[in-house]
Amino acid sequence: MLYNAVKFIFKIYFSIFYNIQIHGIPPEIIQNRGHLICCNHRHWSDPIILSICIKEPIHWLAKIELFKNSILKRLLTSVHAIAVDRHAGDMKSLRIAIKELKDGTTVGIFPEGTRLKRDDINAAKPGIALLAMKSNAIICPAAIRSSFKLFSTINVYWGEPYSLEDRNGRLSSEDYEKIAKEILNKIYTMGCEDSI
Repeated sequence: MLYNAVKFIFKIYFSIFYNIQIHGIPPEIIQNRGHLICCNHRHWSDPIILSICIKEPIHWLAKIELFKNSILKRLLTSVHAIAVDRHAGDMKSLRIAIKELKDGTTVGIFPEGTRLKRDDINAAKPGIALLAMKSNAIICPAAIRSSFKLFSTINVYWGEPYSLEDRNGRLSSEDYEKIAKEILNKIYTMGCEDSI
């Protein structure tokens, strides 16, 4: 399986050039239950680092621009990445991700929607809440803190997995925005002392 081969290569790369420190316990993936990996986004390697931490494959939502390169497109497709048009309210990609979560797949997403230099709670995109609510997935919050300089330490923090099963009824757009901020706030509170 190409996913495992790519993961193995990057695992060797990061073990040589970085010191990855795991804080907390990576989620134990429950069979036939969707899991939504949610993390802050600071560096291109974030999805790779989190994928190294978990045995099961993670299907990452990735910006559609990455798929314009034919070689990169083949690689991303082979590792089950889901293309997302961040500028067009991409409901098609969300529906694909919701279906995968309902089928018991583990999906990875960055609630901020893009890479940021620093924490910004207002950057939370409501799509993360929509994914969690419509799929009834288990939310697995994580935070990565590092300067990402060569030979530096990369701290990976794992929070307690939880679900939104207690949120019932019809939700407004404001409700989804509030839930998205709640998820991002859980992420931001992890490892703040190591923020660079």
